[in-house]
Amino acid sequence: MIAERDAQPQDIYLVFQMAKVASRSWSGLLNRHCPDALVSHFHAISNKRIRKIEGWMEASADTQTIKHLTLPRLGRPKPDIAPYIADGKWVGPSAVLISGVRDPVARAISATGFLGNRLGYTRAAVTPRDGGTVDNVLELFLRAVAVAREGDPGDDTLVSLLGSIIGDFDLWFEEEVNSAFGLDIKTASFDREACALTLERGHKLFVYRMEDLKDPACRARVVQTAGRLTGKSFGPFPSFDVSGERRYQALYRPVVEKLKLDQDTLDWFYNNETVTKFYSTAEIEGFRKRWKG
Repeated sequence: MIAERDAQPQDIYLVFQMAKVASRSWSGLLNRHCPDALVSHFHAISNKRIRKIEGWMEASADTQTIKHLTLPRLGRPKPDIAPYIADGKWVGPSAVLISGVRDPVARAISATGFLGNRLGYTRAAVTPRDGGTVDNVLELFLRAVAVAREGDPGDDTLVSLLGSIIGDFDLWFEEEVNSAFGLDIKTASFDREACALTLERGHKLFVYRMEDLKDPACRARVVQTAGRLTGKSFGPFPSFDVSGERRYQALYRPVVEKLKLDQDTLDWFYNNETVTKFYSTAEIEGFRKRWKG
């Protein structure tokens, strides 16, 4: 039974996506152009991931390596859509889902840098405020990749969290979007002209590539496609004040520049169906070349 709301919104937009694929930009765009809609941003709805998040948040002192629990939701749904979720499934009205993908290595190191900086780490300095170093951030990343490939370390919540995020790349659409909303991306194709994958089956799904948002012409096509799907007229993405991130960026930029991976690790990141659905052979080769040691 769905709990009653005071007033059901006419439109529901769910910025529901993997971490670190530009969700803040979409939330800002939708809130600006759809003021009467319910816009909610989250990363997990399945019981599997909700239980994982609860475990990280409630870890005992000997395994809790997150230094600052400053992100209490850690990607869980906001209270505004709680009445529409039951047992890991969406049971509410039809919704528009905005999801994204990104070069999986770029996404993985971005997640490590961002969450390491926001949450801190009790076992090494990985933030500017703690005197973090490039080598410490890279070591945290490599430990998280090892966990994504081989399994949960059990005694290190931050590494477990990052490993789960990194390992989600080829699982997330099936275990989250398809399981909860009945939208299977395997039944649709990425349209290079529209710069998006779209799917309508009760709900509407829109999946973009983060790389396309960096090119003005591609970004315009992404927004146009989103407008056609939703019946809205969207303007440009809003800008955000990032002046408070200067110290973090000063640490993070050399991390990205120094990161190099061996062939086996690159194969693990790029040999999967999600990558090949959204990126061409030439694009994947470009990603590999960027990160090859």
